[in-house]
Amino acid sequence: MVEKNQVHPLNVYRTVSVLIVFMLHAWIFSMSLGFTYDRRTWFLKTPAWAGVWLFFLLSGYLMGKGFLTGRYKQDGRYTGKSILQFYIRRIVKVGVPAWMFCILSIILLDPEFFIKNKTVVFTILTFRYVNDPASNIIGATWYVSSLMWLYLCVPFLCMLTEALAERIKYRKSVMMGIFFVVTVLGLVLRLIMYQKGLPWSPKVYVPFYCNLDIYICGLLINYMERDFEKKEKAYISGVLSFVVLLTVVVLNSGIYFLSETDRSCLFICQYICPTIYIYAGTYFLMRWGNYNKKQADITWWNVCRNPLRLMDAFAGISFEFYLVHSMVYNSIYRYLNTGSPLENHLLLLLCAFVISAALSVLMHRAFQPVRHTL
Repeated sequence: MVEKNQVHPLNVYRTVSVLIVFMLHAWIFSMSLGFTYDRRTWFLKTPAWAGVWLFFLLSGYLMGKGFLTGRYKQDGRYTGKSILQFYIRRIVKVGVPAWMFCILSIILLDPEFFIKNKTVVFTILTFRYVNDPASNIIGATWYVSSLMWLYLCVPFLCMLTEALAERIKYRKSVMMGIFFVVTVLGLVLRLIMYQKGLPWSPKVYVPFYCNLDIYICGLLINYMERDFEKKEKAYISGVLSFVVLLTVVVLNSGIYFLSETDRSCLFICQYICPTIYIYAGTYFLMRWGNYNKKQADITWWNVCRNPLRLMDAFAGISFEFYLVHSMVYNSIYRYLNTGSPLENHLLLLLCAFVISAALSVLMHRAFQPVRHTL
């Protein structure tokens, strides 16, 4: 198989998802430096929520593909042992790094946090920490808690979906119908919660069960997508899927900016956009999920020939980057009040990115031997 010096499309997806979270979180800290978004900088107000929704969709897709291809089965079938091994792998690959980051970063940077909140360690270890009590250092790790509970559901969702798929004709059409029903039910659930006046972040955005529609849709993509080899001539459609995804992000940024003065725009961002991102992300994953061209190694020469390969390198540390970036922001923003508010904001983005990337590489390498044993 000929090696291609091309960026993997799923790594483009991962990079975009992480960066829209990273860019918005800078605002939490640069506000104290006098920065506010205006008509010149509105596009910097990226929808961090969208990055999380896109990650939930991708995770559901990849976990579903793993079970569908037999990666998490024993002799091609589900067993208690294979399901237990799946859970252990998820805990080691996702849970343990999150545990170590939370505990070590708090001990080193804010030890009083554990003294004031003595039960929070147990909450972290049981994947129930959802930024309550609030922390600028580990607050973003609520995503890991929700993700681990979604992992708990994965084998049973896959068993149910596979059992249904084996018993129906026109599988792809039926699965697309189920996909549509799930997105509608997810939207209706959020609207009901809105009508009941429930607080958005703790009751709608964060709980794993409110993101279950996104995760199930990611799993269902495996039953709707076409084989990539059959759509080589549909390259334009693949590019269009990226344009659609990026356009949704940009438009969402504009609506989010307008939400400062128009509450209806905030309603769209929080309650309608999750469903929009399901469809935009699904379009992308259906076009590129089965991309299986053999990638050339990431070397300086190959990066010089195609700078987009940097996304392949970044995607490998994207999870660690997500974990550490808030901690880095919290540690450095006080020292960057050196120019205009906009200059301070841009400098914070640049410095935090470099430091977070460096720490992510170290963290990734520290846990790499453990990952390779599974």
